[in-house]
Amino acid sequence: MKVLLKENVKGIGNRGDVVDVKDGFARNMLLPNNKALIASKKMELQAEQMRKAQATKNKKIADFVEASFNALNSSNITISAKAGTNEKLFGSVTVNEIAVAIGSQLNIEVDKKQVQEVEHIKTLGDHKVLVKLDSSHLAEINVSVINDGGTSK
Repeated sequence: MKVLLKENVKGIGNRGDVVDVKDGFARNMLLPNNKALIASKKMELQAEQMRKAQATKNKKIADFVEASFNALNSSNITISAKAGTNEKLFGSVTVNEIAVAIGSQLNIEVDKKQVQEVEHIKTLGDHKVLVKLDSSHLAEINVSVINDGGTSK
């Protein structure tokens, strides 16, 4: 029996796939548990259109991630923070501040969860920071922390 899967089924297929399964498996497992629908010709055409649309969307996302990775990798951003005379910051530079600086200086929106500090930034100077765009794109950027004039003794 041909069925259209409504969700991923381990060992059978993914959501949107039209697969051929044994009649008993379809009647006793997939259909009662609302994991599949009996496939008709019209449904198969619709599923094919859905797969093509999803492939196009995935390609656009992959192209965007690649372009963002190329723009981010080895780029420099500058963050100003208050520091004492020994170049130690009053506090530290947060991942949120880094994400905001990337957005404003490079016009690339990243979530603070994507920013992975190699070390906590608590001093003035240059620091390497990793930005994980997806599972295969890990960009390394240089964060230059400069003193904004808030020195004290």
